[in-house]
Amino acid sequence: LNRYQMEQETEDVSTSAKKIKSSRKEYDIEISPAFEYRFIDFLTVFTTLSQILVCKQCGKCVTFNDQSKRGLGYKIVVKCDKCEPTVINAVPVIEKHAYNINRRIIFTMRMLDIGLHGIKKFCAFMDLPHPIFQSF
Repeated sequence: LNRYQMEQETEDVSTSAKKIKSSRKEYDIEISPAFEYRFIDFLTVFTTLSQILVCKQCGKCVTFNDQSKRGLGYKIVVKCDKCEPTVINAVPVIEKHAYNINRRIIFTMRMLDIGLHGIKKFCAFMDLPHPIFQSF
């Protein structure tokens, strides 16, 4: 069967499947076209940004650092000499402690039938941080 044949209504479909299909619109999630992940070279991008940006409050130069690194997730710290640092989540946070990117890579690799060793290899080949697997 191709995808068009799969979507056609048939008499052999269970009642539960029909209920799920009819209520599918209730669970549709809108996804913003502006939301997507990108690989960036932290050093290259933020070194360049620190050369062209200044603090909005005092006009001094800013620097960028990372902190709270857990797996592929981290926070960006924007610092200037006079003002308090500003901390930005580089990726969305789930339940105040888990980075969404870590859950997404585990889910994706499971869907691709790639185990934890595959994730470690992928991160190593891409020069990404070592993935995190344990819960805190």
